[in-house]
Amino acid sequence: MKTLIQNYSSGQISIENLPYPKIREDEILIKTSFSAVSLGTEASMINLAKKNIFGKALERPDLVKRVLDKAKQTSFSEAIQMSLNKLDTPVPLGYSASGRVIEVGKKIKNFKEGDFVSAIGSGFASHSEYIVVPEMMLAHAKENFLKESAFGMLGCISMHACRLSNVQLGGSSVAVLGSGLLGNISSQILKAYGSDVISYDPNEFKSNLLKKNGIKSFNFEEEFNTYIKSKYSTGVDLVIIACAVQNNKPLIHALDVIKNNGSIVVLGNLDISIDRQLMWEKQASIIVSKSGGYGALDPRYEVQGEDYPEDIIKWTQERNLKEFIRLIEQNLIDIKSIITREEDFKESISLYEDLISGRDQDNLGVVLNFSNSEENLEKKYIKNIKKTSSANHKFNLGVIGAGNHAVMTFLPVLKKIKKANLKTLVSKSPLKANHVSQKFSFGFCSTNKEDIFEDSEISHIISLERHSDHLDTIKSSISYKKALLIEKPLCTSREELDSLKLFLENQEELPKIIIGHNRRYSKIIKKLLENLDYQSPMIINIRVNAGKIDEDHWLYNEEEGGNRVIAECSHFIDLIKYISKSKIKKLSASGLGSTKKRFENFSSSFTHDNGSLSNLIYFSEGSKSYSREIFEVIQNGCHYKITDFKVLEIYKAKSRKNSFKFDFGFQNQLDFFLSEAPELNYQDNLLDEINTMELTFDLVEELST
Repeated sequence: MKTLIQNYSSGQISIENLPYPKIREDEILIKTSFSAVSLGTEASMINLAKKNIFGKALERPDLVKRVLDKAKQTSFSEAIQMSLNKLDTPVPLGYSASGRVIEVGKKIKNFKEGDFVSAIGSGFASHSEYIVVPEMMLAHAKENFLKESAFGMLGCISMHACRLSNVQLGGSSVAVLGSGLLGNISSQILKAYGSDVISYDPNEFKSNLLKKNGIKSFNFEEEFNTYIKSKYSTGVDLVIIACAVQNNKPLIHALDVIKNNGSIVVLGNLDISIDRQLMWEKQASIIVSKSGGYGALDPRYEVQGEDYPEDIIKWTQERNLKEFIRLIEQNLIDIKSIITREEDFKESISLYEDLISGRDQDNLGVVLNFSNSEENLEKKYIKNIKKTSSANHKFNLGVIGAGNHAVMTFLPVLKKIKKANLKTLVSKSPLKANHVSQKFSFGFCSTNKEDIFEDSEISHIISLERHSDHLDTIKSSISYKKALLIEKPLCTSREELDSLKLFLENQEELPKIIIGHNRRYSKIIKKLLENLDYQSPMIINIRVNAGKIDEDHWLYNEEEGGNRVIAECSHFIDLIKYISKSKIKKLSASGLGSTKKRFENFSSSFTHDNGSLSNLIYFSEGSKSYSREIFEVIQNGCHYKITDFKVLEIYKAKSRKNSFKFDFGFQNQLDFFLSEAPELNYQDNLLDEINTMELTFDLVEELST
């Protein structure tokens, strides 16, 4: 399928041929009919992308702060590398479209194959022949209104802005500053609801478009102000600012025409700093409108489908979308009148060149038409990137996952391993699958991991998926007899673990399966083990300054990540077992605060069969500037301390400090995974990993009570 993308590093726009998207059980696949071009938003994105790194930094100081915060916890070079990686990742353009449903996941209730829909959302409703959209980002639409319904996201944004004021929409007087897409649509919505609307925009072309819809519109500020003062002696009830400028002049203008105690809703991107005296005189409320309604930009709402109760929050983003489509279909607003240009999707590059260069000024609503796109009934998930040969390689390798961890950690190392032929890369995202596979010289890319399992040439698989997919991948690897290196954890629940145990009972022989407990493979851990006396018990202390993560992080999603104990702590339980070389027979734990806090702020103790004692202290409340991980082993008058896998300190009769290059063990782990020597009893190894996971769930249960 073809998708319009932008390289955020260079600003270059291109149409890329991507593999067909494969949907999950809670997703919907749509063949696009039309997509709307948001001239202002997309032009600003492109212009920002064309700036150099210093120009980008000046434009987005918030992102610079994120880099600096990351540098405090890792290193400056690592933080910079992550930023450069982000810049190098192409992004799809567009966020508002319409089309026909061609496939629905098992959990979808309100849509079926053949339905016509309006689709919204950045990263979902992009300029692409096929789009994958969650249920909460859709509304039913009539086939004969699909072109107008492609403006659904613009409608939601406008609808939300209209609702944010404290005035009643019907019978209120409203001034709209700016007659671009959002200003025009907002004016029409207000008029449809019975408000008296007056609009101002210095652009005569845009102003005249509103007049065609029966809205009083001016393109001279003085005439606009005079009209308001003659009709409303005290000013208007509401002002909506729907323009983007780098100053506060529209806000000053709004205060000039609004009545005392009126409301100003800022819809556009502008400077909202203002002299207090001006605000005091009018006692006006200034409200900044955010996106398309309540729930917008909240993954729990948009992606996971957690709706807000209608009796508490009536106008969510989804309900705004449905209402906007209703207004269109009942001819209460006229979106067709603002469509000033329509282009075949295949000609979209020249369209964008015209828009960005300023050659085509007299345009407002622009749509891309996908009617000439061919429907891919074969659903080809896999795409050939380049000719590939395994003649000089011992292994053909498949990789599942193309997120930050894959791009930053695993793939740069894999690319250097000569005995492995990087044959196929799989990612849920067609864009990531295509980009990352090209960047690291894979032969193929795909959105379907079955393409890897069913490829008889691929003998080894590395899985870097989200935790909820781990169990399925492990079972498939065993069934297809393919060696597997999969990130921790083994699974996300006790039920899944029981399912794996039951599955293993019917397996006579297992392939090599290694869980991503990479720390045990670190050179610094090997150096530590060389110094330990395994005839005597020891005390092991592990302290993890994990740091806080965003509230909407997928790790907090029970179905995807489980929680932070499940996500991360099997690492440290594995390391405790590995260093002590003794099974854990008992554990106890206590945590702080609420259940969520207890899972990321706790102290736990472990008793071993050989008499050793271990302690794990894990917390998110610490300083980012302090070390992340400290490991201590105390034994026979000796003290060993590892700090962030950079330094090993050994204290015996005298103290000495040995420094090592930062090493988390990824290279050694990959070398071991790809080694041909039968150094591992695969059955016993997997049973040991199951035991580690059981202990992790024991820890969760301790913290839950």
